[in-house]
Amino acid sequence: MTNKTTTAGRSAIPAIAHEVVIDQGAIDAAGEALPALAVTAGQAMAIVGYTEPYDRHRVVQETRFFAGALEQAAFEVGRRLIVLKEHEPHGEFLTILRDDLGMSPRTGQVLMQGAYKYLLNPKLAANAQALAHLGKTKLIELMAEPDEDIVALLSGGTIAGATLDEIDAMSVRQLKAKLRAAAEDAAAKDELLANKNKRIDELKANLRKIAKAPPNEALASLHREATEQMHDALGGLRGTFRQALKLLTEAGDEHGDQSVFMAGMVGQLQRVLADLREEFRLPDVSAAADLELANEVAQWDKKK
Repeated sequence: MTNKTTTAGRSAIPAIAHEVVIDQGAIDAAGEALPALAVTAGQAMAIVGYTEPYDRHRVVQETRFFAGALEQAAFEVGRRLIVLKEHEPHGEFLTILRDDLGMSPRTGQVLMQGAYKYLLNPKLAANAQALAHLGKTKLIELMAEPDEDIVALLSGGTIAGATLDEIDAMSVRQLKAKLRAAAEDAAAKDELLANKNKRIDELKANLRKIAKAPPNEALASLHREATEQMHDALGGLRGTFRQALKLLTEAGDEHGDQSVFMAGMVGQLQRVLADLREEFRLPDVSAAADLELANEVAQWDKKK
Protein backbone atom coordinates (compact mmCIF):
# COMPACT_ATOMS: atom_id res chain seq x y z
CA MET A 1 0.00 0.00 0.00
CA THR A 2 1.41 3.39 -0.89
CA ASN A 3 1.63 6.02 1.84
CA LYS A 4 -0.98 8.76 1.82
CA THR A 5 -0.26 12.38 2.79
CA THR A 6 -2.52 13.93 5.40
CA THR A 7 -3.85 17.48 5.24
CA ALA A 8 -1.15 18.47 7.72
CA GLY A 9 1.52 17.15 5.36
CA ARG A 10 2.40 14.11 7.48
CA SER A 11 3.01 10.71 5.94
CA ALA A 12 0.35 8.21 6.90
CA ILE A 13 1.43 5.04 8.72
CA PRO A 14 1.33 2.10 6.28
CA ALA A 15 -1.39 -0.42 7.07
CA ILE A 16 -0.17 -3.37 9.12
CA ALA A 17 -1.34 -6.47 7.26
CA HIS A 18 -3.06 -9.23 9.18
CA GLU A 19 -1.21 -11.80 7.07
CA VAL A 20 2.53 -11.30 6.68
CA VAL A 21 3.62 -12.40 3.20
CA ILE A 22 7.35 -13.04 2.90
CA ASP A 23 8.91 -12.78 -0.54
CA GLN A 24 11.56 -15.45 -0.07
CA GLY A 25 12.79 -14.96 -3.63
CA ALA A 26 13.57 -11.31 -2.98
CA ILE A 27 15.40 -12.21 0.26
CA ASP A 28 17.49 -14.83 -1.53
CA ALA A 29 18.27 -12.43 -4.34
CA ALA A 30 19.43 -9.78 -1.87
CA GLY A 31 21.64 -12.31 -0.12
CA GLU A 32 23.22 -13.36 -3.41
CA ALA A 33 23.84 -9.72 -4.32
CA LEU A 34 25.92 -8.95 -1.22
CA PRO A 35 29.02 -10.96 -2.25
CA ALA A 36 29.02 -9.12 -5.58
CA LEU A 37 29.12 -5.80 -3.75
CA ALA A 38 31.61 -6.73 -1.06
CA VAL A 39 34.69 -8.88 -1.32
CA THR A 40 34.99 -9.25 2.45
CA ALA A 41 32.54 -9.70 5.32
CA GLY A 42 33.78 -6.41 6.73
CA GLN A 43 32.76 -4.58 3.56
CA ALA A 44 29.36 -6.30 3.72
CA MET A 45 28.87 -4.98 7.26
CA ALA A 46 29.78 -1.50 6.09
CA ILE A 47 27.23 -1.70 3.28
CA VAL A 48 24.40 -2.43 5.73
CA GLY A 49 25.69 0.20 8.16
CA TYR A 50 26.80 -2.13 10.97
CA THR A 51 29.96 -0.69 12.52
CA GLU A 52 30.49 -2.94 15.58
CA PRO A 53 33.03 -5.79 15.46
CA TYR A 54 31.24 -8.99 14.55
CA ASP A 55 30.20 -11.19 17.46
CA ARG A 56 27.63 -13.84 16.69
CA HIS A 57 26.11 -13.95 20.18
CA ARG A 58 25.76 -10.17 20.37
CA VAL A 59 24.18 -9.92 16.91
CA VAL A 60 21.68 -12.66 17.76
CA GLN A 61 20.78 -10.91 21.01
CA GLU A 62 20.44 -7.56 19.26
CA THR A 63 18.22 -9.13 16.60
CA ARG A 64 16.05 -10.73 19.27
CA PHE A 65 15.76 -7.40 21.12
CA PHE A 66 14.71 -5.38 18.08
CA ALA A 67 12.35 -8.12 16.89
CA GLY A 68 10.67 -8.10 20.30
CA ALA A 69 10.47 -4.30 20.26
CA LEU A 70 8.87 -4.41 16.83
CA GLU A 71 6.20 -6.87 17.92
CA GLN A 72 5.57 -4.94 21.13
CA ALA A 73 5.19 -1.76 19.08
CA ALA A 74 2.42 -3.35 17.00
CA PHE A 75 0.22 -3.79 20.05
CA GLU A 76 1.27 -0.41 21.42
CA VAL A 77 -0.33 0.94 18.23
CA GLY A 78 -3.42 -1.03 19.26
CA ARG A 79 -3.32 0.52 22.73
CA ARG A 80 -3.43 4.03 21.26
CA LEU A 81 -6.15 3.07 18.81
CA ILE A 82 -8.24 2.10 21.83
CA VAL A 83 -7.71 5.58 23.26
CA LEU A 84 -8.79 7.14 19.96
CA LYS A 85 -11.82 4.87 19.67
CA GLU A 86 -13.01 5.69 23.20
CA HIS A 87 -12.77 9.45 22.57
CA GLU A 88 -13.95 9.79 18.97
CA PRO A 89 -17.38 9.14 17.43
CA HIS A 90 -17.51 5.88 15.45
CA GLY A 91 -17.55 7.54 12.05
CA GLU A 92 -14.75 9.93 12.99
CA PHE A 93 -12.63 7.07 14.32
CA LEU A 94 -12.94 5.23 11.00
CA THR A 95 -11.94 8.43 9.18
CA ILE A 96 -8.83 8.73 11.36
CA LEU A 97 -7.93 5.11 10.62
CA ARG A 98 -8.29 5.61 6.88
CA ASP A 99 -7.04 9.17 6.30
CA ASP A 100 -4.58 9.85 9.13
CA LEU A 101 -3.16 6.38 9.65
CA GLY A 102 -3.68 4.69 6.27
CA MET A 103 -5.07 1.66 8.10
CA SER A 104 -8.05 -0.57 7.32
CA PRO A 105 -10.77 -1.09 9.96
CA ARG A 106 -9.88 -4.81 10.04
CA THR A 107 -6.23 -4.05 10.82
CA GLY A 108 -7.23 -1.59 13.52
CA GLN A 109 -9.60 -4.12 15.08
CA VAL A 110 -6.94 -6.83 15.15
CA LEU A 111 -4.36 -4.53 16.78
CA MET A 112 -6.85 -3.33 19.38
CA GLN A 113 -7.83 -6.91 20.22
CA GLY A 114 -4.14 -7.76 20.56
CA ALA A 115 -3.60 -4.83 22.92
CA TYR A 116 -6.56 -5.90 25.05
CA LYS A 117 -5.29 -9.47 25.10
CA TYR A 118 -1.57 -9.04 25.66
CA LEU A 119 -1.03 -5.56 27.14
CA LEU A 120 -4.15 -4.70 29.13
CA ASN A 121 -5.09 -8.13 30.47
CA PRO A 122 -3.38 -8.61 33.88
CA LYS A 123 -3.01 -12.36 33.31
CA LEU A 124 -0.90 -11.86 30.19
CA ALA A 125 0.58 -8.37 30.55
CA ALA A 126 3.27 -9.65 32.93
CA ASN A 127 4.32 -12.16 30.26
CA ALA A 128 4.26 -9.76 27.29
CA GLN A 129 8.03 -9.87 26.82
CA ALA A 130 8.15 -13.66 27.04
CA LEU A 131 5.49 -13.90 24.35
CA ALA A 132 6.88 -11.18 22.08
CA HIS A 133 9.41 -13.44 20.37
CA LEU A 134 6.58 -15.49 18.84
CA GLY A 135 5.80 -12.55 16.57
CA LYS A 136 2.70 -10.45 16.08
CA THR A 137 1.06 -12.73 13.54
CA LYS A 138 1.36 -15.85 15.72
CA LEU A 139 0.10 -13.93 18.75
CA ILE A 140 -2.89 -12.84 16.68
CA GLU A 141 -3.58 -16.48 15.81
CA LEU A 142 -3.42 -17.33 19.53
CA MET A 143 -5.85 -14.56 20.56
CA ALA A 144 -8.84 -16.93 20.64
CA GLU A 145 -7.10 -19.25 23.12
CA PRO A 146 -8.04 -18.92 26.84
CA ASP A 147 -5.72 -16.70 28.87
CA GLU A 148 -5.04 -19.54 31.30
CA ASP A 149 -3.87 -21.79 28.46
CA ILE A 150 -1.42 -19.16 27.20
CA VAL A 151 -0.01 -18.63 30.71
CA ALA A 152 0.33 -22.41 31.08
CA LEU A 153 2.12 -22.53 27.72
CA LEU A 154 4.88 -20.35 29.17
CA SER A 155 5.25 -22.80 32.07
CA GLY A 156 5.77 -25.86 29.91
CA GLY A 157 2.17 -26.53 28.93
CA THR A 158 0.76 -26.94 25.44
CA ILE A 159 -1.82 -25.39 23.16
CA ALA A 160 -3.34 -27.65 20.51
CA GLY A 161 -0.76 -30.23 21.63
CA ALA A 162 2.22 -27.96 20.84
CA THR A 163 4.77 -26.57 23.29
CA LEU A 164 6.09 -23.01 23.21
CA ASP A 165 9.28 -24.09 21.43
CA GLU A 166 7.27 -26.04 18.86
CA ILE A 167 4.99 -23.06 18.21
CA ASP A 168 8.06 -20.85 17.89
CA ALA A 169 9.51 -23.20 15.27
CA MET A 170 6.27 -23.40 13.26
CA SER A 171 5.35 -21.18 10.37
CA VAL A 172 2.22 -19.07 10.80
CA ARG A 173 0.42 -21.34 8.33
CA GLN A 174 1.36 -24.45 10.30
CA LEU A 175 0.18 -22.87 13.56
CA LYS A 176 -3.10 -21.81 12.00
CA ALA A 177 -3.68 -25.34 10.66
CA LYS A 178 -2.87 -26.91 14.04
CA LEU A 179 -5.20 -24.56 15.92
CA ARG A 180 -7.98 -25.18 13.39
CA ALA A 181 -7.57 -28.97 13.68
CA ALA A 182 -7.65 -28.75 17.47
CA ALA A 183 -10.78 -26.59 17.38
CA GLU A 184 -12.52 -29.02 15.01
CA ASP A 185 -11.53 -31.96 17.24
CA ALA A 186 -12.87 -30.15 20.33
CA ALA A 187 -16.11 -29.33 18.50
CA ALA A 188 -16.51 -32.99 17.49
CA LYS A 189 -15.96 -34.13 21.08
CA ASP A 190 -18.47 -31.55 22.35
CA GLU A 191 -21.03 -32.77 19.82
CA LEU A 192 -20.41 -36.39 20.81
CA LEU A 193 -20.81 -35.52 24.50
CA ALA A 194 -23.97 -33.51 23.79
CA ASN A 195 -25.47 -36.43 21.86
CA LYS A 196 -24.50 -38.81 24.66
CA ASN A 197 -26.09 -36.58 27.29
CA LYS A 198 -29.18 -36.22 25.14
CA ARG A 199 -29.46 -40.00 24.80
CA ILE A 200 -29.06 -40.41 28.57
CA ASP A 201 -31.80 -37.85 29.19
CA GLU A 202 -34.08 -39.65 26.72
CA LEU A 203 -33.35 -42.97 28.42
CA LYS A 204 -34.21 -41.55 31.84
CA ALA A 205 -37.45 -40.09 30.47
CA ASN A 206 -38.35 -43.45 28.88
CA LEU A 207 -37.66 -45.31 32.11
CA ARG A 208 -39.94 -42.93 34.02
CA LYS A 209 -42.72 -43.61 31.51
CA ILE A 210 -42.09 -47.35 31.68
CA ALA A 211 -42.34 -47.28 35.48
CA LYS A 212 -45.87 -45.84 35.21
CA ALA A 213 -47.06 -48.33 32.56
CA PRO A 214 -49.01 -51.57 33.25
CA PRO A 215 -46.70 -54.53 33.99
CA ASN A 216 -46.98 -56.21 30.59
CA GLU A 217 -46.49 -52.94 28.67
CA ALA A 218 -43.63 -51.98 30.95
CA LEU A 219 -41.81 -55.23 30.25
CA ALA A 220 -42.30 -54.85 26.51
CA SER A 221 -40.98 -51.29 26.68
CA LEU A 222 -37.96 -52.42 28.65
CA HIS A 223 -37.24 -55.07 26.02
CA ARG A 224 -37.40 -52.45 23.27
CA GLU A 225 -35.23 -50.02 25.21
CA ALA A 226 -32.60 -52.68 25.96
CA THR A 227 -32.59 -53.73 22.29
CA GLU A 228 -31.99 -50.13 21.21
CA GLN A 229 -29.09 -49.85 23.64
CA MET A 230 -27.64 -53.07 22.25
CA HIS A 231 -27.88 -51.69 18.72
CA ASP A 232 -26.09 -48.50 19.75
CA ALA A 233 -23.24 -50.59 21.14
CA LEU A 234 -23.15 -52.89 18.09
CA GLY A 235 -23.21 -49.91 15.77
CA GLY A 236 -20.12 -48.49 17.43
CA LEU A 237 -18.31 -51.82 17.27
CA ARG A 238 -19.23 -52.67 13.68
CA GLY A 239 -18.77 -49.11 12.48
CA THR A 240 -16.19 -46.76 14.00
CA PHE A 241 -14.30 -49.36 16.05
CA ARG A 242 -14.07 -51.76 13.09
CA GLN A 243 -12.80 -48.86 10.95
CA ALA A 244 -10.14 -48.10 13.56
CA LEU A 245 -8.98 -51.73 13.47
CA LYS A 246 -8.88 -51.60 9.67
CA LEU A 247 -6.69 -48.46 9.75
CA LEU A 248 -4.36 -50.09 12.28
CA THR A 249 -4.04 -53.12 10.03
CA GLU A 250 -3.11 -50.89 7.08
CA ALA A 251 -0.64 -48.97 9.26
CA GLY A 252 1.06 -52.27 10.04
CA ASP A 253 2.46 -52.35 6.50
CA GLU A 254 4.59 -49.29 7.34
CA HIS A 255 5.04 -49.43 11.11
CA GLY A 256 5.03 -53.15 11.83
CA ASP A 257 2.44 -55.68 12.93
CA GLN A 258 -0.28 -54.09 15.10
CA SER A 259 -2.12 -57.31 15.93
CA VAL A 260 -0.98 -57.40 19.58
CA PHE A 261 -2.26 -53.88 20.20
CA MET A 262 -5.53 -54.66 18.39
CA ALA A 263 -5.97 -57.92 20.29
CA GLY A 264 -5.53 -55.99 23.53
CA MET A 265 -8.40 -53.64 22.67
CA VAL A 266 -10.68 -56.48 21.59
CA GLY A 267 -9.73 -58.32 24.78
CA GLN A 268 -10.87 -55.34 26.87
CA LEU A 269 -14.26 -55.47 25.17
CA GLN A 270 -14.50 -59.19 25.83
CA ARG A 271 -13.60 -58.57 29.48
CA VAL A 272 -16.42 -56.05 29.82
CA LEU A 273 -18.90 -58.51 28.32
CA ALA A 274 -17.65 -61.28 30.61
CA ASP A 275 -18.02 -58.97 33.63
CA LEU A 276 -21.62 -58.14 32.61
CA ARG A 277 -22.42 -61.81 32.19
CA GLU A 278 -20.96 -62.56 35.63
CA GLU A 279 -22.63 -59.58 37.33
CA PHE A 280 -26.10 -60.51 36.12
CA ARG A 281 -25.49 -64.31 36.14
CA LEU A 282 -26.29 -64.72 32.47
CA PRO A 283 -25.83 -67.83 30.33
CA ASP A 284 -23.46 -67.62 27.37
CA VAL A 285 -25.59 -67.69 24.19
CA SER A 286 -22.90 -66.22 21.93
CA ALA A 287 -22.58 -69.59 20.15
CA ALA A 288 -26.33 -70.28 20.25
CA ALA A 289 -25.87 -72.61 23.23
CA ASP A 290 -29.32 -71.61 24.40
CA LEU A 291 -31.43 -71.22 21.27
CA GLU A 292 -34.55 -70.29 23.21
CA LEU A 293 -32.90 -67.26 24.79
CA ALA A 294 -31.20 -66.30 21.53
CA ASN A 295 -34.53 -66.39 19.71
CA GLU A 296 -36.10 -64.28 22.46
CA VAL A 297 -33.56 -61.52 21.81
CA ALA A 298 -33.94 -61.92 18.05
CA GLN A 299 -37.71 -61.36 18.12
CA TRP A 300 -37.25 -57.95 19.75
CA ASP A 301 -34.59 -57.17 17.20
CA LYS A 302 -37.17 -57.77 14.44
CA LYS A 303 -39.79 -55.59 16.17
CA LYS A 304 -37.42 -52.63 16.37
